[in-house]
Amino acid sequence: MNRRLKILAACLIALMLLLPVTAQAGQGAYANLDGHKVYYTDQGKGEPTLVLIHGWICNHKFWREQIPALAKNHRVIALDMIGCGKSDAPQVAYTQELLARSVLAVMDQAKVKDPVLIGHSMGLDVARRVALEHPTRVRALVSMDGALGLPPQEAVARAEWCKQADAFAAQFQGPDGQQKLGPFFDAMQDKSTPQALREWVKAQALATPWHVGKSSMAEFVKPANWDYRTLSIPVLAIYVPNPHLPPDFEAWLRTLFPNLRCAQITGAGHFVMLEKPGQVNALLLEFVDSKAVREKKTSK
Repeated sequence: MNRRLKILAACLIALMLLLPVTAQAGQGAYANLDGHKVYYTDQGKGEPTLVLIHGWICNHKFWREQIPALAKNHRVIALDMIGCGKSDAPQVAYTQELLARSVLAVMDQAKVKDPVLIGHSMGLDVARRVALEHPTRVRALVSMDGALGLPPQEAVARAEWCKQADAFAAQFQGPDGQQKLGPFFDAMQDKSTPQALREWVKAQALATPWHVGKSSMAEFVKPANWDYRTLSIPVLAIYVPNPHLPPDFEAWLRTLFPNLRCAQITGAGHFVMLEKPGQVNALLLEFVDSKAVREKKTSK
């Protein structure tokens, strides 16, 4: 009998190890995505819940300046998308659809109903995809210096756009692709960005398995990822002006997000939430606590 009990206990433990674990307050846990683990932290209480989505080859630590401030009056979920941080990094194609499903897996495991999704850089496109494909599950959206683009509809211009996008992604595909990360990330910083922060950002990016970086960038620039559907939910765009933005940038954003608020922050680089946390956190809290967001009910 004792032998049978030991076998039963061992089987039970093995089964428990295979099940996703819901995070306790302030602790990390894992959701399950196609048999792979997706890491997230869960802190604070209060609605609306906020889900923080990092950018390309980054991780949940890039929200280190936001989580404590936001979690005082809100539940805050910060995740490592599949392939990044503490999440598993299987040898698969890191499509935008897969990244979006990793966000949904965390939302399901954490039992998040209708959060505000906050996406930085490429994380914005992932957040937008979740909202477009699952409109009943997203209350509002925040673009944190988000990466978006729409291929022109006219054939010749579209072909040129695709050519340039492919060339951009191709620089990371060769044998020296990972070596180009340093200059690439440096180029996204402001002259005032502290050197210590520059080095931390690059170290975090370089820690991401490179097969994830190559694949996710190649998938990101595919024209099939971009569409002209609009989102009517409340949207806040926090962005850092740079010479590469079109002069009608805010008007262009409104073609995608008609219910849009914009806020510029100057004197910072692309990782503005780390450089200007006070300004960023104030803007975030003003938005998520606004009447428009608090009273927004996703359609059932």
